[in-house]
Amino acid sequence: MIEITTTIKKKGEDEMDEKKISHTPVKSFWLAFLLLSLVACEGRIDNVNNNVKSIPAGYIGRVLTPKGWNKDIHEAGQVDLGMVNNEGQGNVLVLVEATSKAIKEQFLEHDPRNEDDKADHRVMTKKKIPLDMDCYVRVVVPDDYEARNRIFALVTPQTTKDPRVRIITLQNIYDQFATMDVRGSIREIVADYDDDTAILHDLRNVNGKIAQAAIDVVKRNRVPLLVQNSQISNMKADDAIWQAEIKKASADAEAAGIEKVGNALRMNPAYVDYMKWKTLDRKDIQNLTVIDNGAKAPIAISNK
Repeated sequence: MIEITTTIKKKGEDEMDEKKISHTPVKSFWLAFLLLSLVACEGRIDNVNNNVKSIPAGYIGRVLTPKGWNKDIHEAGQVDLGMVNNEGQGNVLVLVEATSKAIKEQFLEHDPRNEDDKADHRVMTKKKIPLDMDCYVRVVVPDDYEARNRIFALVTPQTTKDPRVRIITLQNIYDQFATMDVRGSIREIVADYDDDTAILHDLRNVNGKIAQAAIDVVKRNRVPLLVQNSQISNMKADDAIWQAEIKKASADAEAAGIEKVGNALRMNPAYVDYMKWKTLDRKDIQNLTVIDNGAKAPIAISNK
């Protein structure tokens, strides 16, 4: 029995009387039951909130049950996954990235993501010039149900921080079905050109060829993606060749300068006198003796 002491003030009196109100075990039982019910109800509300998952804009989603996929593929919105049973089994929401994305194909001497990879991954031109190259291929998920169904059926989703949500990215799809063949096609296209200069002079056609090659790979391999376009974003020859090109350009510029002076001398003999006196005017020349065939004696000049 639970006893509760209360104080009661009688009307018209200043003194206080105390009464003991007794609660029987039956009343206590119902009070405890009510409290436990409130706690359980609060826990159930929390569970319901945890079972509702959102599909963000730019994604599609599908529910994977313990027995397989639900038929419906959902656009952006919310999905109720239901409760998890006592054995820990429950539905899972799988998201697929559905917006367009530019996939980067990188050809470098060494793979920066793998220090143990010592292979040279650069593309090679017709003249055997190795090129570093970055190329982007823009892809998007198709709208038709069959293509999207193939994604869910064939691509393993990645885990997320939420144990009841998993994700498949465009990069996952591209890497699994297309990247090897697309990279091979890019190498074939570059090999038709003598060097990077030739590629730059025909860049629009080169980008078109790469896009068409990617489209052909998607069709041939039945990749559930659409190729929108492609673009070479960066290209550079081997450093040794690059330095040689710089030296060659410098030598060509120097030769052009010499030829220009020679032409000026041939066209105007007085240019010799101009260059001679211009040289004498230089402040870093001191105690210079000039022998001029037109003069009777050498001319000694000091710039001190």
